[in-house]
Amino acid sequence: MYDSTTIIIETDNAEQANCLISEGVIAQFELKATELYNPNSRIRQCFNCQRYGHITNSYKHEIRCGFYGGKHKTRVYTTKEKTTNPKCAAYI
Repeated sequence: MYDSTTIIIETDNAEQANCLISEGVIAQFELKATELYNPNSRIRQCFNCQRYGHITNSYKHEIRCGFYGGKHKTRVYTTKEKTTNPKCAAYI
């Protein structure tokens, strides 16, 4: 099984960045491959409808609560109360 994750490293100058890209990074005693970060590759999530692939500025779906999937905005809760019936609103 292949596990992967993303780590974004910011550097002070282009020389440091180029060194990391060409030589890699050692993490947990292993040499990790590196590549130039492309900010356009980030996953976008709308915080109105909770779906992926767009952001709130291009909103066109029904409003969904991020905690329970209800038809209201997430911010109606003053605290993040736990529920016995949480739902992933992105897939309702």
